Amino acid sequence: MEDEEASQARRSRQRKSNTLQIHGNEKTMNLNSMILTNVHNSVYYKNVLVQLTTYHEVVDEIYYHVAHLEPWEKGSRKLAGQVGMCGGVRGVGAGGIISSAFCLLFKLFTLRLTRKQLTSILNHNDSPFIRGVGFLYVRFAMPPADLWDWFEPYLDDEEEIDPKAGGGNKTTMGAICQEMLSKLEWYGTLFPRIPVPVQKSIEERLRQHRRAAYTAVADDEEEEKEEESRPRVRRSPSYGKDVDRRRERSRSGERKERRRRSRSREKFFIEEMMKDLARAEKENPWNIILLRYFNPIGAHSSGLIGEDPKGIPNNLMPYVAQVAVGKRPYLSVYGNDYDTHDGTGVRDYLHVVDLAEGHVVAIEKLDENCGLKTYNLGTGQGYSVLDMIKAFERAS
Repeated sequence: MEDEEASQARRSRQRKSNTLQIHGNEKTMNLNSMILTNVHNSVYYKNVLVQLTTYHEVVDEIYYHVAHLEPWEKGSRKLAGQVGMCGGVRGVGAGGIISSAFCLLFKLFTLRLTRKQLTSILNHNDSPFIRGVGFLYVRFAMPPADLWDWFEPYLDDEEEIDPKAGGGNKTTMGAICQEMLSKLEWYGTLFPRIPVPVQKSIEERLRQHRRAAYTAVADDEEEEKEEESRPRVRRSPSYGKDVDRRRERSRSGERKERRRRSRSREKFFIEEMMKDLARAEKENPWNIILLRYFNPIGAHSSGLIGEDPKGIPNNLMPYVAQVAVGKRPYLSVYGNDYDTHDGTGVRDYLHVVDLAEGHVVAIEKLDENCGLKTYNLGTGQGYSVLDMIKAFERAS
């Protein structure tokens, strides 16, 4: 078993490479033979998924056609009359209807995802099931020694998801990640076994993580008690989802929101490190500017620089633009019951040129020996999805 220093060096080399090492069977993805047989024999896999040739097409298919993460569709698996080791292992009839999630999971495997592509799936904003299929990919195909590095950033992720076919088992993405690290069974199938030394290391790290999380929660509760006797202070928005909700949060609510998503937590801790550095180096003070901003959009007026992704856009503005020029037939708006003026989601959008100018001004500010400064870059005005679409219609 490699020591910790050698392990870290190996992981560092792997992170620099965009090619992912596949664990175990490179043809089956380590899937149960019954599941794999049902995938190969599925009409959906043979007639629909065979036509998809790119990563973006498959991710889009997950968005539209995955509603749970079980191997089988609800009520389709018949095990009556089968007992012992023969129960449920005799092929298609014994299996049932294979789920779209596992068909698409194997389709992704045939594309041999790169590290960048898999990371993008794990951080996808459009659907928790896209992320869920990504975590299944990690658990089935990545080397056991690398599992902790893949899952650790998401252990506290509070995005909700219901992985059960038909619903009834709502949980968080973080809880699913912890379950995948600590259990072999997944809704009637099994993950690849983790070597005992690696599993013990993972279990110890999980225990340490849970202790740290418990301590953080206790500290927050103590701080909240102290804050009850203080005046409530409104702060400029830094992290979170829509502008209306951010404005209504108290300081304690903002602190919890910062920890909700791992990326927000990373930003928060980087800011704390910068603040600690500024406090520690009083004799030779640092000049540090922390910039916080929301949703950059748009392009330079010259048209030379802009956002024109090759695949299916993940952001609103390039998708609207592709519909406007006829590259895509229509734009779907998801959600009409948000607590906003028209029921669609609200964001604080910031033009990329304004953002660039903000960075230039920040650099100039550093020359003034400004010390530590924090600035929010944004308009302070939220616009809904429908507001953006209507504005684009007027402009075009």
